[in-house]
Amino acid sequence: MVDVQAYLDKVKSLHGDKVEILSEYTGKENSVDIVYHCDVHGDVYKTVKACHLFEKSFSPCLDCAWDKRATVKSGDKFNRLTIIERAEDYVSPKGKHEKQWLCQCECGNRKVVSTSHLKTGFTKSCGCIIKDIAIENGKRQKKYNEYDLSGEYGVGYTLKGQPFYFDISDYEKIKDICWSFNGSNYLTGNLGGNNIVFMHRYIMDCPDDMVVDHIHGEDSKNDNRRANLRICTRYQNNMNHKVSKMNTSGCVGVSYSNKDKRWCATIKENGNYHFLGSFIEYDDAVKARRDAEEMYFGEFSRDRSREVV
Repeated sequence: MVDVQAYLDKVKSLHGDKVEILSEYTGKENSVDIVYHCDVHGDVYKTVKACHLFEKSFSPCLDCAWDKRATVKSGDKFNRLTIIERAEDYVSPKGKHEKQWLCQCECGNRKVVSTSHLKTGFTKSCGCIIKDIAIENGKRQKKYNEYDLSGEYGVGYTLKGQPFYFDISDYEKIKDICWSFNGSNYLTGNLGGNNIVFMHRYIMDCPDDMVVDHIHGEDSKNDNRRANLRICTRYQNNMNHKVSKMNTSGCVGVSYSNKDKRWCATIKENGNYHFLGSFIEYDDAVKARRDAEEMYFGEFSRDRSREVV
């Protein structure tokens, strides 16, 4: 005859309130449904042979068994991660606990990782491995300009074969950036993350509130030697701007008066217009304009910015 109470008493003496019998006991060789109240991982429901509850090796919680097999300690190293100390357990929405560890990565960052992720190698670093792989892939795929450093100054070539010039002393600064001409014929490059820079500003470390002037004018935008660059205000930079398409005389500040049948010369300086006179001959009006530029604009006058070095 099956002694149910004796069986239940023995289970209670061995496991206390942690094991709760859910189904009827019909013999030690038959199965019973139980719930194991794990202090760490919550309730675990199982069906086991009744006699197994009396075995010393009985382990109703697989997570506890895993923790015992996968014991780790401070100082252990897994790939790039070294365990510093125990961290707060991760608790799932169902109340299940999982051990976590504060780890130091070789790169210097810290990361909290679970025991299972450390043991299985699912987590190998703080994330720097993925970054390193991305950087290496980027280097393999990155395009570079070709350079000729055999002369007094450096000559680079865009991917389209267009030449540009720079001081050899600036080569280390620009060599790892792929440069190309934009729609305004300025050399631009990407520092990463869509951080686009202009070569002339990059070479001169130009402050945000200033501009870099190509001393020898529009035709020297591909010449980024320091002898052709100067940091200035936007007002100074506009002093020798190119002739507008709306200009019919071919010279900034010179226009023809149909009323007077003469050429008129003007100049704007610090917001003030100066009338320089009217002339029968076009060349005389141009000379008046050039002389005024020299007086008002100095080193930014057009005559000083005409010859390309």
